[in-house]
Amino acid sequence: MEDYVKLNVDACYDVNSGTGSCGAIIRDHRGMFIGACNRTIPFVSDAPSAEAMGLHDGLLLAGQVGCNRIEINSDCIEVIETMNDGGNSLGPAAAIYEECNFLGRNFAVAKFAHCPREANVAADL
Repeated sequence: MEDYVKLNVDACYDVNSGTGSCGAIIRDHRGMFIGACNRTIPFVSDAPSAEAMGLHDGLLLAGQVGCNRIEINSDCIEVIETMNDGGNSLGPAAAIYEECNFLGRNFAVAKFAHCPREANVAADL
């Protein structure tokens, strides 16, 4: 759809060091690049928390570049299910999900959809 942009988010987690990284990329309806961000996470409790941080950063980026109608894709089913449930979580990332839910309300439309890992390569890089 021409009036939507797609936000792909992804993260990685190293259980041995308790560190991670996350990234996000936004593309228009033709797949053309709009913006991207990434960061190292010096301490994170688990992989879903790193994924939630990636979502948070992606939503901030989408707001900064002026997106209005977004489809958010992640290969982490927990992120998608949590956000489709209103951001309600009792896990370690509960505060991050709450903030993501708040950020999502700034868009006219924000749809959350799971995508397979192979379709999330741009965010993974």
